Amino acid sequence: MDRLREGIEGKKKDFPEPKLTIVDKTGSTILLELVDSEQGLGIIIDSQLKFHGQTEKKVAKATQLVGLIRQRFKDLDKHTFTKLYKGLV
Repeated sequence: MDRLREGIEGKKKDFPEPKLTIVDKTGSTILLELVDSEQGLGIIIDSQLKFHGQTEKKVAKATQLVGLIRQRFKDLDKHTFTKLYKGLV
């Protein structure tokens, strides 16, 4: 399967980048630019229609908040820490 995937990916590199256009309501043609990822309504989707960027961003935010809670509140029991975490994340 890996050899098949490598062969397919190798073939993709031989083709030129597609030129995508749309026609707006005035009738003029607009060339669309190719991007690696796009964010809309707070969701990040990459060119492969995957959410890796979104997941990484949310994990980074949660990790930052865990560090903030641990830094500011030294003696927390598990129950209180869970309440703070759920309240902030």
